[in-house]
Amino acid sequence: MHKSGHTGGYLLVWTAISFLFLLPQGLFRVSVIGYILGIPLVMVPDEDQSFPLATHRGFSHTFWFALIFGAIFFIIGLKMSPTLAAIGASIPPVYLFFIGFVIIITHIFLDSHTPMGVKPLAPVSEKQYSGDISSNSKLWNWLFYVIGIVGTIVAIYYYFFVGI
Repeated sequence: MHKSGHTGGYLLVWTAISFLFLLPQGLFRVSVIGYILGIPLVMVPDEDQSFPLATHRGFSHTFWFALIFGAIFFIIGLKMSPTLAAIGASIPPVYLFFIGFVIIITHIFLDSHTPMGVKPLAPVSEKQYSGDISSNSKLWNWLFYVIGIVGTIVAIYYYFFVGI
């Protein structure tokens, strides 16, 4: 998948999580932060292509990387908690862990539908998950992008104007 496909896929997943779980619990701030962090960071796993010794769709496309990424968000949340609380913008670090984890898992899930596939549990399991959607498919990348944006707009409209 390209950036447009991953962004749209993330929007779709995060909108569903926000609408079904976060917003009904009054966690509006967590929902918004998930959008703010997720959209620019959804391509982090593909940064493995920037490192000559790294294998594309290697460690950065595993469940373990998602846990580490979430843990980094958790630690940053712990360190920033006093500052955020002082300005009235606190968010429990566990939610930041969840956001970081979902960002990476969404990327991996989308890549699991391409012919190259992923091995999300490597090195514990070498089972590869793959599908038939070409990473370069303009149709699929734009379809995910448009559906993600439209789904997000519909959810925002429903939240603010219709109510949950």
